[in-house]
Amino acid sequence: MANKRHLRTYSNVKLFDPSKPSAQVRDVTKVEVMALGQVHEPIVGTQRVTSCKKFHSLLRLKSSENRKHSICHSKVTMAHTKSNPVAFMSIPVGSRLFICFHEAGHIASAILAGATVNSSSVDTGGNPSTRVKHTQDFSSKKPVACGGYAVERILFDTFRLVDDMGKSLSLPAFELQAMANAQLDKLPFYLTKPADASGRYPDTPFQPHADGTWPPESDSPFTAYALENVVPMLSPHFLAIECLASELCNRGPLDGEGILQIWGDFQP
Repeated sequence: MANKRHLRTYSNVKLFDPSKPSAQVRDVTKVEVMALGQVHEPIVGTQRVTSCKKFHSLLRLKSSENRKHSICHSKVTMAHTKSNPVAFMSIPVGSRLFICFHEAGHIASAILAGATVNSSSVDTGGNPSTRVKHTQDFSSKKPVACGGYAVERILFDTFRLVDDMGKSLSLPAFELQAMANAQLDKLPFYLTKPADASGRYPDTPFQPHADGTWPPESDSPFTAYALENVVPMLSPHFLAIECLASELCNRGPLDGEGILQIWGDFQP
C-alpha cells in the first residue's frame, strides 16, 4: 500500500506516486491510481491488470457503479490550473518517458486530424520514429508537426516536467528545450515544397540552417499555432496520450493496429 504522503486527492480520486508498485480499487469513492509512466501489475478487484489501457477500462467500470464518483477525463486530466494541478508523476525532461510523450502527441494529433499512423517507436538510444500517412490535402501536417510540442506544453502546464535535478522548469527553460526538440518538427510545419536548385525552400517565411536548426523568429508562429489549435485538441484525450506514451516506453514499438486499439479504449 502506498504511503499516505504519496497520495493526492482530486475529485474523490486518489493518485499516488508511480514509484509505488501496486494499486487497488477499494471502493468507488477512493481509488488509488497507478501512474502510467511505470507499468506494474496492479490488482483491480480480483482481476490482474497487465496494461494501462485495461487498468483505466476497469477503473471506469468500477467507478460507473456510482456516477457521483465516476472517474472522467474532465475531472482527472483537465484541471490545468495552478490552484488544482493534476499530476500523476514528475517526468524528467529528456528522459525516455518524456520522449515517448512527445511521440504520443504526434500520434494523437494525427488521429484527431484524420491522418493514419502506421507505426511508432523509440529505440534504446532514445531515438523516436513515428510514421504517418497524411490526409490527401495535407491539412494534417501542421497539427501533427505541433503534436509533440503541444503535449510537452500540457505536461509543463500541469507541473509535471522537472529538470535533471528534479526541480520544476521555468517557462523560459521549458521553451528553450521545447524549441530544441522541435527542430525536425518545423520541417513539415513550414515546408510545403522541395528545395530548389539553390537549396532554398520556396513559399516559406523561414529557411532552416545547414545544421538543421531554425532562426529564432520561427519559434513564435510554431508555438502560437500549437497553443491555439493543438493543445485544446489534445487536452480532452490526455488519458489516451498517457497510455500511448506508457506503452511506447515500457512495451516497445507500436504498429497502426495496436495504436488504434489503445486509442479506442478511451473513446466514448
